[in-house]
Amino acid sequence: FALTGMNRFGISGNLMSLGAIDFGLIIDGAVVIVENIVRQLSQKQHQLGRALTADERAHTVLAASKQVGSPMFFGVVIITVVYIPILALTGIEGKMFHPMALTVMLALGGALVLALTLMPALCSLCLGRARVSRAVSGVAPEIRSPDLSGAEGSKASQSNEASGGTPDAARETRALPSTSHHDDNRLIRLAKRLYRPTLDLALQRRGVVVIAAVLLFAGSLWLFTRLGAEFVPKLDEGSLTAMLYKPVGMSVEESIKTDIEVTKKLRAEFPELTRIFTRIGTSEIATDPMPPNESDVYLFYKPLAEWPRTPGRPRDKAELREQLEASLKQINTNYNILFAQPIEMRFNEMLEGTKAELAVKIFGHDYDVLEKLAKQIKDILEQTPGVAQVEYETEGRTPQLQINVQRDVLRRYGLQAGEVNRAVTAALAGQSVGQIVEGNRRFNIVVRMPEALRADDEQIKQLPLRVGDNGLLPLGKVVEFATLKTVEPINRDDGQRRAALMVNLKTRDIEGYVRAAETAIKAQVQMPDGYLVEFGGQFKNLQEARARLAVVVPAALALIFVLIFLAFGSVRQALLVYSGIPLAVTGGVAALWLRGMPFSITAAVGFIALAGVAVLNGMVLVSCFNQLREEGRDLLDAVREGALLRLRPVLMTAAVAALGFVPMALATGAGAEVQRPLATVVIGGIVSSTLLTLLLLPVLYAWLEKRFQ
Repeated sequence: FALTGMNRFGISGNLMSLGAIDFGLIIDGAVVIVENIVRQLSQKQHQLGRALTADERAHTVLAASKQVGSPMFFGVVIITVVYIPILALTGIEGKMFHPMALTVMLALGGALVLALTLMPALCSLCLGRARVSRAVSGVAPEIRSPDLSGAEGSKASQSNEASGGTPDAARETRALPSTSHHDDNRLIRLAKRLYRPTLDLALQRRGVVVIAAVLLFAGSLWLFTRLGAEFVPKLDEGSLTAMLYKPVGMSVEESIKTDIEVTKKLRAEFPELTRIFTRIGTSEIATDPMPPNESDVYLFYKPLAEWPRTPGRPRDKAELREQLEASLKQINTNYNILFAQPIEMRFNEMLEGTKAELAVKIFGHDYDVLEKLAKQIKDILEQTPGVAQVEYETEGRTPQLQINVQRDVLRRYGLQAGEVNRAVTAALAGQSVGQIVEGNRRFNIVVRMPEALRADDEQIKQLPLRVGDNGLLPLGKVVEFATLKTVEPINRDDGQRRAALMVNLKTRDIEGYVRAAETAIKAQVQMPDGYLVEFGGQFKNLQEARARLAVVVPAALALIFVLIFLAFGSVRQALLVYSGIPLAVTGGVAALWLRGMPFSITAAVGFIALAGVAVLNGMVLVSCFNQLREEGRDLLDAVREGALLRLRPVLMTAAVAALGFVPMALATGAGAEVQRPLATVVIGGIVSSTLLTLLLLPVLYAWLEKRFQ
């Protein structure tokens, strides 16, 4: 289903589309159906003491499928539909997670259809005879009564005696399949043995259970504020980019000479590197225009296992970057050096116009004021904990020769300003004076002053100007020379002039760093009227994505509630099942904290997916409670019996869903950085929601239903 749909919708197989499929999540619906069918077939065979006929087996399978079909259907539909709001994400996060959401929805849709059709058919064909071979082995199996303990067992015994019936008759009239464990394996029997007294204690101390759950959720919210936040985890591209910012005004020839020196030095000093090449200037398609003083040095390195292990050599990527920076500084201490990764650098530049992960932009109209403010803010940023590098986007000014025409002198000699312009242009820029023809090709003949003379102001002043028929006049007689320091380039955002600082961080908590820096800047820098500071780059992406999530997440939660209400037709019971979501959030936050991961958009998508997964087991439990009460069970008996009856499918669905994400959570290969937060959130949330749902949900159900019955 998934692959066919991907082909139909043009979704490529990639890290997010195929890598995010959890096979455990896909089989959750089948687990619920098959588990109930197995239990019903086994119970029926034990009651009859013989193998079931084909008609009996088909009837039992149909009845068992109908019994759990509705909650399973709505549960899987909720897990599927909860991905729809992810499709509302736009921007970078939308491009990342749309393939994942569509692929998972396709897979879950197919799994739901097969769970309702193929699974019952296969159970009817394959399970009956195989299981009866163990139940019937020459003698009729013992028809065991429910293993009631404590008060329940006493009540059942007293009821039998009072009615004058036999114990076997009582077993037939009051069969409690939930506690019949003849078909359970050792692990499930152990789980029930531990769960039964724990559930009884929770029902007796329901206030303590509810308060503890509320405190855990409140604690997770407090812990969430301490996690920090980033946009998306940084991928390891297997290469580095060193961006060299050399003195402004450097010629192309000098810049190329420097880059060759850099390449030779790094190749000789770092055996970890495999390839080095430098990019300078502007390509024909000017997607990344750079002045001659800026260079991008691309550094490709060997796999970490092949690095030399001698003392003093770098042991990881961070140490390699530090040693590379120290080596480059030896060439010229005036160079500003900023490190990134090739794709990351291009990504940042397309989004914000700067090549660093965090851009600090100062807006205003006077460049002298902007440069002063940039220096003050740079000092603050360098002192804020978590920073790795802070560099100016452009530093220094380009010297420019300005030739000012003396209009009064021109009038005295009867000259036009155009004559001065033509002389200067011909001498410095060159003037075409003819053509050379070679075969079918033509070349312009351009005449201009040699480079050495063009660099000499006194020689330029000697350029001759023709004064009508009266001879020649030196250029220096009618002009004045001035050397100015000019800003180059002039950068603007939204029509406003700006200066920028490029920041790389050591911490993964971008939001925490920005908040600390903003506080320090407000306290220490006096911003003139009309000037402001803005943090961009990954932080801006995080803010925009969070604003979209503020709409998407409530929409997902509202959609889940509507579907739960449609399943039960009761707001009260819908809220009961809904309690699984905050319980799941508790585990997701705790898992991020234990693994030292900040909140990110990837983790947010994990929380959205978790909201759907968390309600499946709650729906299975509540529907079982309702069925038992419709059969005439007492409220507490129905809760105890239903919880034990559904313990196995609850544990199985939670286990397979969590285990399906384990490879993603532990992955270390290319792209694993994006998958790990999502998987970590889902695993932690499933564990907490399962454990707490098995205790809190029965307690809340018994409490609320007793008050409203």
